[in-house]
Parts: sequence; C-alpha cells; structure tokens
Amino acid sequence: MAKAAVKLDRQPETPEIARPADLSERRRTQAERRLLARKAILNAALVCFNRNGYHDTSMADIAKEAGVSKGLLHYHFDTKEKLAMAVEAQLAEFVFQRITQNVEPLTPSVKQASRALDALWQDIAMGKQFIPIAIDLASRALAGPDKRQHFTDLLEGHVELLRLGVRRILGPVADEAKFDEQTIADMLLVILAGLAIGNVFIDDQDRFQKLFEAFKKMLISSVLPERSDQEGSHGHD
Repeated sequence: MAKAAVKLDRQPETPEIARPADLSERRRTQAERRLLARKAILNAALVCFNRNGYHDTSMADIAKEAGVSKGLLHYHFDTKEKLAMAVEAQLAEFVFQRITQNVEPLTPSVKQASRALDALWQDIAMGKQFIPIAIDLASRALAGPDKRQHFTDLLEGHVELLRLGVRRILGPVADEAKFDEQTIADMLLVILAGLAIGNVFIDDQDRFQKLFEAFKKMLISSVLPERSDQEGSHGHD
C-alpha cells in the first residue's frame, strides 16, 4: 500500500500514551526499568509514526527517539508490526480513558452517550494519520494464522473497551437497550472503522460529518429504548 503519511490541516499534539511513574527517589528494580523502557519505546514509536508515517519509520529511528539500544528495543518488540499493534492498543486505551473520564461524573444517559460519540469521532478524525497503519496491519494479518491471531486480539481489545464504555456511559439505560452491550460495541467498531477509512481517502470533511451524525441518530433511535431516545433528543446542554 502507499507509504505516504496522511497530512492533516491541523496537526494534533501527539499524546503521551504512557506516562511512567516517578521512581527517581529510590533505586529502580529491573522490572521497573523494563517497564519504563517499554513505555519510552511506545511513546517514541507514536512520535515517529506521527512524524514520518509507518513505512518511513525504522526500528533504528524508534530506538534513537526513545534513547534506548536496538537490543533493548528488540527485547520488548521483535518486529515493527508488533510494536505498531501495541501503539494502536495504547492509543485506544488513551482515548477510552479520556472520553469516559469526561462523562463519568455526569448522570449516565443517552445525552451523555451522544456526547461521548462526538468526542470519539473527533479523536478518530484528528488521529486519521494512524488509520493507514491499522490498514497495513490488517493486510499483514492475512499472511498467516499467527499474524491473524495477533490482529484479532487487537480488535477484540478495541471491542472490549467499547463495551466497557457503553456500560459506563449509559449506566442502567444499557440494560434497557434493544441489543446487548457486546452487540452495540461490535456495531460501533465496524461502522466507525468504515467511516474512519473513508475519511482518510475521501477528502470531504462535511460529507463524513453528515454521515457520522446520521449514524449517531440511527444508533440512538434503533438501539436504545424509546423513552431514552426522547431524553436524548432534547439537545445538548
């Protein structure tokens, strides 16, 4: 596939997906040093992929950015593919924590679900330079059962985060939904992934914003109970 990185009109700040704890006041154990090195490698990979694109980033580039030896890098991740999967998983966790922390103090409701979907789509749109990495990983997953299993595990991790998000954001309303939270999470993954891919290759932001709004309206009206749908139709505070 093409190796050019996707350029955004407004480049988002690269999130630090793993902030190591401050262990400077005492001598670190070997396990702590390995953990800090792994987090530094993940952050460095995210910076390099964001700056150069997946194909134009080498393992040597990542080791240099992280300030670690090539040997230590390969100790944690023996291939760039596995490292990219770890970055994708950490990014999903970062987005999940950010969105759910923003809505958790509020009363669970359909209105909060609408706001959470808006925030999720904004993160997907702003981070679209990482979509080609996911596409490349998906294509590599067809090469054999081991690669397929690794990518399947990555997708299942995303689905589980979405399922937990549905439960946390909707609260008791989730029990009244027309579909179980696992099915809702599967639908979110498939439809949002399709929108995200289209958003990368078709340069029409207004078109995809309208598509997302239509999907959100359809999801709320077809999946959630009628009284909750009415609650969510009163608009945003």
